[in-house]
Formats: sequence, C-alpha cells, structure tokens
Amino acid sequence: MPKSKRAKLVHLTATLKKGKEQKEQLVDTIRKAVDDYKFIWLFHTESSRNGPIKRVRAEWSSSRIFWGKNKVMAIALGTTPESEYQYNLRLISQCLTGEVGLLFTDMPVDKVLSDAKMFTESVYARTGFIATETIVIPEGPVILGDAPIPHSMEPQLRKLGMPTILKDGVVILPVDYAICQKGNELSANQAHLLL
Repeated sequence: MPKSKRAKLVHLTATLKKGKEQKEQLVDTIRKAVDDYKFIWLFHTESSRNGPIKRVRAEWSSSRIFWGKNKVMAIALGTTPESEYQYNLRLISQCLTGEVGLLFTDMPVDKVLSDAKMFTESVYARTGFIATETIVIPEGPVILGDAPIPHSMEPQLRKLGMPTILKDGVVILPVDYAICQKGNELSANQAHLLL
C-alpha cells in the first residue's frame, strides 16, 4: 500500500528583511547629503514624537533631516580618522547619542537658529518629566473644562491619589489638592492626572 502524502504548507506571501541593504542605502543617502549641502547641524530633541519631526521636514523641504538610527548615521559619517567620509566628520559621529538627528541644509546659520525657535512644541507631561509649574486643584466640585467631572471617574481619580468623595453624584475635593510641585519629577499617577 502506498504511503499517504502529507499536505505541505506553502506561504503565498513573502516579505523581504530590511536589514543590511536598507542600512547601506541610508549610509549612501547620508553621504550624498554631505556632498550636496553646505552645513550639517546636529540637533537634540526631548521626548519627540513623529508629528513634530514631520512638520519640521515639511517646513524645511529644501533641507534633509535624518533622525534615529544613530549607529548607522555614525557609520555614514565615519567614526575614526581613517573611516570618516570627509575631514572631521568623526567628531559629529561622537555626539550621536540619545534622541538626536542630523540636519543638512544650505540655509544661513542665523536663519536656521531663528526658524528653529518656531519649532518648540508643548507636549503632554509624561512620567519622569520635571514639573514646570505647581498645579493645585481647589477644594469643592472637580471641574473638567466648563463642566463638573462625570461621577463615573471618581474611583479612577481616587486610585490615582486624589482624595475625592462622591456627594449627590458630584465629585468633590474636601481640601485643596496639589497634583505637582514646580521643579519636582512627575510620577506616573501625576502625569496621568495632568492629562
């Protein structure tokens, strides 16, 4: 009796890994930008999100911005005198740590500095941020915008550390409550309350 043939699983979709080839392409693109632009700026972002970077890219469309993949950017510029793409680019590579990016541009220095000031954005507080001001919620009904906060949120506020009580369906603070103090690091609960 012949052996039964087992069904073989065949995947109809194939995805290519974005490994070495993509990194090599980024290295080539950065090196081309070194050749094409007069100035290279190294910039630092704090808690940056993709949205603000997209707006900067749109505003400075005549320039190139590379953000992220610090090791790949360092390789493109060179990390030693022997491997640097152009003279002293290794000095920029040594600064590629943390949330930094490279701006390649032909804009004059004073224009870049003045325009960069426009790109400061306020963001929601996150755990570990330093409070820029003291926030105190006064005693009495807890207000969100122009209306009292919904009574269904009272247990969550209490869980986050706010000493609330529910009285006749209204969320009330029996005493003034300081969510944060200026200069202090924010906890996860404080950051959540500030949203």
